[in-house]
Amino acid sequence: MDAACTEAATHTIQADNGDRYVVCDGHALTARTQITDGQVLPRLPA
Repeated sequence: MDAACTEAATHTIQADNGDRYVVCDGHALTARTQITDGQVLPRLPA
C-alpha cells in the first residue's frame, strides 16, 4: 500500500482500524488477496 503508483485511483480500501487508502485497479486486486479485516470498495470516497 505504500508503493508509489501512477495509475488512476478507482477504489477505496477501508481497513479494519478505520484507515482509508485510495488505490488503482491493480492495487485493489492485490489488496483483495492480502487483507483479512477490511473492505475493497469499487469507488472513491465522497
